[in-house]
Amino acid sequence: MNTAGTLERRLGAILVRQLKLADTSTLLPGASLSDVGLDSLGMLAFIASIEREFGVSVSDRDYEELETFGDAITLVARLARG
Repeated sequence: MNTAGTLERRLGAILVRQLKLADTSTLLPGASLSDVGLDSLGMLAFIASIEREFGVSVSDRDYEELETFGDAITLVARLARG
């Protein structure tokens, strides 16, 4: 089962790995993905990692609506429910 806390940890681990962050302390739900270091190419890589990690498909519309770390948590929770 993917609880919000589990999703937050797994998504945080993806970003720590991708952005080479020291830890997840800057990854609060309200944190802007661009402010933590994701540019447009980084966002594409993040989406690809989400799709692989969680076995979901992120639509263009969902991609365009991702602005914060919390948005990513909410999106994956919704997609994982089916």
